Amino acid sequence: MKENKKSPLIKINKKSNKKVFFTWFINLLEMSQSKEKKLTDMQREILIEFMALPEKYKYDRFSTKARKKVVQIVQEKYNKNYVPTWIGTNITRIKNKGYIVLNEDENLDLAISLERILNVKDIEINFKFEINE
Repeated sequence: MKENKKSPLIKINKKSNKKVFFTWFINLLEMSQSKEKKLTDMQREILIEFMALPEKYKYDRFSTKARKKVVQIVQEKYNKNYVPTWIGTNITRIKNKGYIVLNEDENLDLAISLERILNVKDIEINFKFEINE
């Protein structure tokens, strides 16, 4: 009998909606980030809501109209009103952590690692760990 010398493979098949997938992906991404680059729960939620906006927001994802939509979603979820500057402050903090960037036109956009996953139907992610003694 031939011995299988391949590394063990863990295969997880999971069907999910976009918001759940984006949450999962950002959590994985944050695992490799320093403490200063990690998002608060609210920042993560805001970022995910911007990512989950419909296709019509593709080229103006952080516009006033998009911001109003995200604020409305978050306000309804928490049954709380936020002051108008609240969303801008959170966007700035998310940008400072590298998840939102300025594009060539000096407009806000998602970081390329997040932009790439917006329309995936399935994804395979490989992990490599270096373990120090």
